[in-house]
Parts: sequence; structure tokens; C-alpha cells
Amino acid sequence: MPCKLFICHQLVSMYSYWQKTLFDQNWDVLIIGAGFSGLNTAIDCIEREPKMKVLVVDPAMGQHSASVRNAGFACFGSLSEFLHDVDLMGQERAASLLRQRNLGVAKIAHFCKGEQNVFRQCVAHEVFMPGNRAIWEKCMAQIDKVNSLLREIGLNGQTYTISANTQVENAIGSIHIKGEGQINPERLHHMLWQKASALGVQFLFDKASNIESGDKPVVHLSSGVELKSRYVVNAVNGFDESLHAHSSVKPARAQVLITSEVEDMPYEGNYHMDEGFYYFRNVGKRLLLGGGRNLDIDGETTTELLLSEPIQQHLMNLIRNELLPGREVSIEHQWSGIMGMRADKHPQLETDGNCLSLAGMSGMGVALSFVLSEEAANRICK
Repeated sequence: MPCKLFICHQLVSMYSYWQKTLFDQNWDVLIIGAGFSGLNTAIDCIEREPKMKVLVVDPAMGQHSASVRNAGFACFGSLSEFLHDVDLMGQERAASLLRQRNLGVAKIAHFCKGEQNVFRQCVAHEVFMPGNRAIWEKCMAQIDKVNSLLREIGLNGQTYTISANTQVENAIGSIHIKGEGQINPERLHHMLWQKASALGVQFLFDKASNIESGDKPVVHLSSGVELKSRYVVNAVNGFDESLHAHSSVKPARAQVLITSEVEDMPYEGNYHMDEGFYYFRNVGKRLLLGGGRNLDIDGETTTELLLSEPIQQHLMNLIRNELLPGREVSIEHQWSGIMGMRADKHPQLETDGNCLSLAGMSGMGVALSFVLSEEAANRICK
């Protein structure tokens, strides 16, 4: 008797028989997103329970995420940004968030110990221009109170200090703090991926289109495949809206550019301006500048990885007129990245049954991804 063949076209078009074995497994942890948060969560889980079966799903292994498209700051926030956070969420929550960010930078430093080409500690400066006079005066009035608060929450070695040298022409003042860092995002991401792979974490190149949350979560992939897991961790941050129609996290595009090498580069370390809306740093002898989202908040609330010509032009003018006036310098590269923002700017680990969500890092994802991932692993590995 002739046999009848029944073909599942979705699986035939996307995956081989050998790859299909991934779909038939009941995973312990399925993580959506291979950025810093996703990889850190995978590592933290399997280090606690080495026999745990962990799968990370991402269409491009994190190459579209903010983790490798950011400006390379491992930071915890300037004084004006902290005061803005206090006004937004209250002193207690703002202080807790500052401590989390600070802890995240320390974790990065520990993970990258001895890898100067991946992470290096630096001083952070906040620069105030004439248009920021009201912010400058507010910081001057609050600096002693904030430093006292830092000591109360255990950040004894870090205080905001008024700087005599602003380094920026026409600036009216500067404040610095020690303990921040600069990273090479791509190399840090590669180190995390290598460690996760060495621990036995498996990876699948595909896009998650939907999550059925609850006690027995199911992840639907764009290829039509369904994956089951004991726990699901959503770690897509700025792309959270694509998985949750009612997400409280909104995408926020950040514009970045970098110059050619500058002779006698005047800047060393991290620099912040205008409550964190602008940030610049040296990359060797080059100057990197990002920000300007405040010029078009609605337009930059998008997941499209495109350049905004008006904002990029504004950043170029800022370099030529304020940061490197009179210098012969060209713009070598421009790009954008997608952050995840909450209205209250306070990221948190959200749970719905056995589905966990790490999203809404609000511009501090580099540091917070090393902290919230640990919280997620603590929930899973009870």
C-alpha cells in the first residue's frame, strides 16, 4: 500500500529535522532577546542550576538591540538627572534606582576585570551651558543634601564635586563624580555570549511574535513554531510593545555620531549635559556625542533604526560650535539605537505567572541589565 505524505510547510520552509529537536523540548527557561539583559539572565540562571535547560531566542543574536548600538556609557546618572528623578518618583525610589545603577557598573567592572579594551573606569562630568543656568543653580542648592544621601545608602566613596575646569568653552559650571565607566558594547556583548555558550545555553535565530503568559507560558515565533517552557523571560526592552499590546514601555530612539581623530583631544571620561539628554565621551582620540531626543520626543518614539537628520545636524553643530570650536574635524560615523522608556522612569521586574519581563531600562540599560537579570534568576531558581 502506498504511503501518504503530510507536509508541515511552515517547518519545511524554515527549519531542518535536526533543528526541529529544539521545538520538541520542554525548556526550563526560554529567554526572548539576546542583548545584555537576556544573556545575563541566561548566565545567572544556569550558574545557579547547571543542569537547567536554557534557550535564548533572537532574530539577529542581539545585533539590533540597544546593547550593541548604545554610546558605550556604563553610567549611573548626573546630579541634575538624579534631582529630576527625585521630582518624578520621590527621593526613596530615586535613591534606590541610583544604587541599582551603581551596583550594575560595579558588576560590569568585575566581569571585565583585566579587559581594558572592553571596560575601563573613568570620571563622569556634568557640564552646564548658559541655557542650563536654572538647572545649575538647582544643583548647587542641593549638592550637599544629595551627597549626604549617597553616604546614607552606602555610596561612601562617591560624591558629586564642583569642578573648577569645565573644559567646554562658554560653560558656566561643571560637577564630577567618580565610579562610572566606558565600555566597548560589541566586545562586552561578545564576552557575555561566549560565557553563555560555554555554560551550555542554546540559541535560536528567530523572532518571537507573541507570548501566552501564565503558569504554563508558550512563545509563538514568526515562523509559526510554538515553544513551551517552565519560565519565559521577555528581555527585549525597547521592543516590548511588539510583544505586549498594552505594554507600559515605549520605545525611544537615540541618535549617536562619532568624529575623526582630534589632535590634543580635550576630553577624557564621560560627560553629561541637560539632565542627561546629551552625553559625550572620548573614544581614544575621537569624540562621540549622542542625544537630542528632547528636540522631537514624539518623532523619536519609534523602533525604526533610522537617522533623524535634524537631530544629527543639531549634534554636529554642537560639536563644531560648543565642544570642538575652531577644530578641523569630520563626522566619521552616525547611527541610532532603541531604548525602552517608562513614564515613571523606574524599571522593574514584572511577573505574570511564570512569565517575567525585563523592560523599561529608561536609558540606563547597560548598568541595569547586570542587576535586574540577577533578580529574574532569583525568581526562577527559588
